[in-house]
Amino acid sequence: MAAVGLTEDILYLIFSKYHFFRNRESLTPYTTILSVSSSWRRAAMLAICKCLWLSYSEDESTRMTNIGLIAALNGLHLVKKLSVEASIRGYGVDLTPAIELLRSYCAVWPEIQTLSIDFNFKIGEFLPYSVYNNLLKYRGDNAKRLFEILPNVTKLHFYENIGQIVELFSKIAKRYAKNATSLECSHPTIAAGQHHFKQLKHLQLDFSREKSFPLGLEVANLTSLVLNNLPRRFSWKSLVKNSKDEAVLPSLKLLEINGSVGSWTAQHGCALNFQLHLPELRKLKLTLYDGEYFLLTNGVFYQPLQCLALHGTCKTLCELARTRMPQTDNLFLAITLTDEDLIHAMDIASILAKCALHVLVKFEICSTSLVEFPNVSFHALTHLYIPGKIEMQQVVNALRCLPNLIEFEFKVRVKWQSFVKQGLDESVTLSSPVRSLAMHCSEYLVDCMDTAIKFIKYLLLRLPRLEVVVSNGIPRNEIMEFVELNQAAYSHLTSIKFSLAD
Repeated sequence: MAAVGLTEDILYLIFSKYHFFRNRESLTPYTTILSVSSSWRRAAMLAICKCLWLSYSEDESTRMTNIGLIAALNGLHLVKKLSVEASIRGYGVDLTPAIELLRSYCAVWPEIQTLSIDFNFKIGEFLPYSVYNNLLKYRGDNAKRLFEILPNVTKLHFYENIGQIVELFSKIAKRYAKNATSLECSHPTIAAGQHHFKQLKHLQLDFSREKSFPLGLEVANLTSLVLNNLPRRFSWKSLVKNSKDEAVLPSLKLLEINGSVGSWTAQHGCALNFQLHLPELRKLKLTLYDGEYFLLTNGVFYQPLQCLALHGTCKTLCELARTRMPQTDNLFLAITLTDEDLIHAMDIASILAKCALHVLVKFEICSTSLVEFPNVSFHALTHLYIPGKIEMQQVVNALRCLPNLIEFEFKVRVKWQSFVKQGLDESVTLSSPVRSLAMHCSEYLVDCMDTAIKFIKYLLLRLPRLEVVVSNGIPRNEIMEFVELNQAAYSHLTSIKFSLAD
C-alpha cells in the first residue's frame, strides 16, 4: 500500500529507470502496472511514452522499436522525443526505414519536440565523386521528408563520427534552425557558420572526433554552452562572431568545459589581453587537468556566481592559488591526488574556500596504499574517496580530523592484530558528521571476516549521523541482527539504509 501512496513525480522517476519497459514480448507487464491506480497509470504512461525509439541496421531481423507498444497503449499523443539509433555498413546512410515506419503510424507527429540521431557505422574513407553527389541529394531528400512529419522539433541531438555524412545532419539542422532552441552534436562543423539559428539557447559541442572548431557563432541568445574535449588550437576569438580584443556572451548563464583546454596564447589565435565578458553567468563548471586557466584569468564576471565547480589535480590547485578566483555562493572542488600531495592540497583548498559562502571539496587519493592519514584538522573537505588500501586506524584518524566530512569511501586493510593492538574495540567517541560510508574490503576477507564485521559495528555505534552504509562481503543478516539488538540504545541505527552482501 505504501507504494500506491507515492507521488506521481516519484513514480515517474521510478518507471523512467525501469528497463523492462523495453520488453516487446507481451503487454501483460504494462497492463498490470497501469491497472494499479489512476496515479500509477498516469506516471507509467508518461514514462513509457516519453521517448519513441527506433533501433535498426541493414539486417531487418535486428530492427527494434517501441512504436507498436505505445500505439497499443494509446499513448502516441504523449510522445515528446524521437530517438533513432542505426548501425550501418558501407555507404547507405539512410533514414528511410525510420521515416516510413513513422508514416505508417501517423502522417504528422506534432508533439515531438526532440530529435536524437545516433549513427554507429563503418564506412570507407573515400567516395567516388559521382557517388558522393548522389548521396548529397539523397540525404537532402531525407532531411526534407523528416521535416514534413516532425514539424515542431526544437531540440536536435546528433551523434556520429564520420565527416562524410555531416551534410545529412547539416541539412536537417538547417531545416529546423528557425525554431531550434537546443543543439547537441559530436561534429562541431554542423554548428559552424549556422547563422540560421536565431533562437538557439543551448549549444553542446564535442571535439573528440573532429579537431576543427566552429567559426563565428551567433551567441546573443545562448543561455547554456557546453564544450567537450577542446583541441589545443581552440580560440574564443574565433568561436564568437565579430570578436577582436574581447567577446561578449550577453545572455549566457551556464558555461561548462570538459576535457583538455590546451594553452590559450597569442600564437593560438587568442592574445593574452583578450577578455571574455560574461555579464549574466551564474554557473561555471571546468575540468582543468591540462592547460592554462584562461577563463579564470581573462573572464570578466559582473556578479558573484551561484556555483563554481572545478575538477583537476593537485597541480590544478596550485595554479588556481595564483589565479584571480571569481566570487561564488557555492564552490565545488573535485581533486585527484597522491598521498604525498595531501597536506599541500589541504592548505591550498582551505585558501580557495574563502572565495565562497558554501564549499564542497572532494579528494580522491589515488595511491595504492595510504599508510598514514595526516593528523591535522581540515574543515573544507566534505567528500573523501580512497580506492587504495588504508589501515583501520587511519580510517578512524580521518574521521577525527575531518569535522565536515559527509561522504567517505575507502578500501580497508583488515587485520585482527591491528584491531586489538590499536584499541579500536574500546569505547571511543567519533564526533564526525559523516552521512554516507562505503567500506570495500581487501582480498582474503574470508580469513578475517570477524574483524571486518567488528569494525563495521564499531563505526555504526560511533557515527550517529549515518544515513547510508555500503560494504561488499559483509553479511547482511549479522549486521541487521546487531542493529536490532542495539536500536534501543542507539536510535540512529534504525534510519540507516544498508547495502550489504546477501
